[in-house]
Amino acid sequence: MIEKFAYSNADGVMVSSKGDSNYINRYLKKGTLSKVVPNYVDTNLFQPLNLEKKPRSLCFVGRLTKQKNLHALLEALKNSPYSLDIIGVGEEEENLKFFAKENNINVNFLGIVPHRQLPEILNQHEAFILPSLYEGMPKVLLEAMACGLPVIGTNVEGIKEVIVDGE
Repeated sequence: MIEKFAYSNADGVMVSSKGDSNYINRYLKKGTLSKVVPNYVDTNLFQPLNLEKKPRSLCFVGRLTKQKNLHALLEALKNSPYSLDIIGVGEEEENLKFFAKENNINVNFLGIVPHRQLPEILNQHEAFILPSLYEGMPKVLLEAMACGLPVIGTNVEGIKEVIVDGE
């Protein structure tokens, strides 16, 4: 209700994805300025590096919240040869650590990492994964792609604007 009120009374709205724009435009009054300004990536920082890859390794970067759907990712990794490095903190951290330990899942919780160190960490993995239930325009997905990593994501708004099967 608060969103609808805010959007219907806005003079202008700027968002980073087409999905967000489509959602918000339903509530804007006629003549309200609406603009999509995509996220950017510093490709001088985020680029492929000639680093040895950890075999069978996946990487996730983000807040550890229900939105990011990490419990489902850990469930999928049960009895799998893949390891997962998780960068980030959040309210689900202890639950995720407990679940990983109880199910003998190879997960490393790296906590908060300075942004300038992310390219080196990303480049050490075979793939990046973002299993979110919903997203806007996930900048970290763009950063992983800029590092040359194959990316895996759920078929939700925001992510499906970036990931095109086979490309």
